[in-house]
Amino acid sequence: MSGRPVRNTVVINDESVTRWTYIDFNAEKNKNGNYVFRNPKEDDLNFNLVTALSKLPIQNLSPQEKEAMLQGLRSGNLVPASLKVEGVWERTYLEANPLMGKINVYDANLNKIALSNSKIQVLADDTTLKNVPEAVVKLLDKDQSQGQGRGKKIG
Repeated sequence: MSGRPVRNTVVINDESVTRWTYIDFNAEKNKNGNYVFRNPKEDDLNFNLVTALSKLPIQNLSPQEKEAMLQGLRSGNLVPASLKVEGVWERTYLEANPLMGKINVYDANLNKIALSNSKIQVLADDTTLKNVPEAVVKLLDKDQSQGQGRGKKIG
């Protein structure tokens, strides 16, 4: 059990609401001895998966590979990616962390790589969505119009 958040959409009073559901291993267990599920609304998290992903120096991917990567992250999976670490392309693994408003990066041995230690050059805000295929952006815009969209921009 990993406890990674999963993105899902629920209908409440005829309105679609996108949430990130996760198991809170730090909370007290409920009366039945089970861990507590948390599911904050995506709009309340200040997290945009596409924006966060576009800030990472990911090796060129086809539109299908990028969509598969986004889908994997939304499903709570660790997703393999080639990132430029200290100027060299390395095999890494990515995980969505909407509660902290970022994507966690792990090396090939699944050791967490801190983005703040400048081993990985995070791209500036003006590159947002530049590396995301137009078809994916249109799909996300369509989701947004149906209440599932991009969420808030990372600040």
